[in-house]
Amino acid sequence: HKELAETYKRMGLFEQALKHFEQYQIIERSVFSDRADNRLKSLQVMHQLEAARNEAEISQLRNVELQRQIEAREQLIADLEAFSHMVAHDLRNPLASVMMSVSMVLEMKKNVLDADVLEYLGIARDMAERMGIIIRELLVLASVRQKDVTLVIVDMDELSRNALKILAYQIEQAKAEIILPETWPQVFGYQAWIEEIWTNYISNALKYGGSPPKVELGYTREERGRVRFWVKDNGDGIPPEKQKRLFTTFSRLNRSDAKGYGLGLSIVQRISSRLDGEVGVESEGVPGKGSIFYFTLPGMIELEP
Repeated sequence: HKELAETYKRMGLFEQALKHFEQYQIIERSVFSDRADNRLKSLQVMHQLEAARNEAEISQLRNVELQRQIEAREQLIADLEAFSHMVAHDLRNPLASVMMSVSMVLEMKKNVLDADVLEYLGIARDMAERMGIIIRELLVLASVRQKDVTLVIVDMDELSRNALKILAYQIEQAKAEIILPETWPQVFGYQAWIEEIWTNYISNALKYGGSPPKVELGYTREERGRVRFWVKDNGDGIPPEKQKRLFTTFSRLNRSDAKGYGLGLSIVQRISSRLDGEVGVESEGVPGKGSIFYFTLPGMIELEP
């Protein structure tokens, strides 16, 4: 169109030359506009690519830093667990000697020593027993985190009675009434850990039960072969707003006697989780109605005949 406009102009045909020149202008503006759009789009794509590249580099740096933090935290947790296990293990033997020595003095010299001395020795023995419980719980907690176990069928009657033997002195001192079922169902678990659950639950029932405590052990069958085991006491119960914090590590309910549930229930929660179970508490917080602490385990599925 440009060449035709020039040709018609030389020939003096200005009207035809003008038409071709106008067509030339239209096409030129269109082509320029397309080039400008393409250039703009190219710049936008380049900007997006550069922004994506920068974001990827920042994300990679963040991931590297996050990975370092995770590794450092995992190492710290492993070091703390190893340290707590070492301390607990090394303290167990000397503490056992202290408890034995105090018990022997109380037994052999109780008719010779003054009442005040006997009282202080009794306090020392009680504190040593409490330390022994804490050490045992620390060792159990470390084993629960680290040890891989295979679930097998356990003898729940034997495990519950072993827990009662461990707490025999506490049961005798509290003059507690213990109620057991005649039979127990077959379930899958790990004996040492389940015995620890019973020991924790029964010990708390003795602490916070009535006067005297009445502690009942039992079970309830649930769906899909699961079994809920429970310990019921006759104490003051636990208000609903405080029940959520019970199974939190190192949590206490700020009771006036300062005994607290402490580490025990968090261990119970971890054990139950490792054994594919659940834990919980049922309580109305009404004096005399007490609380029911429970844990579940996978049991034998009974087929209908």
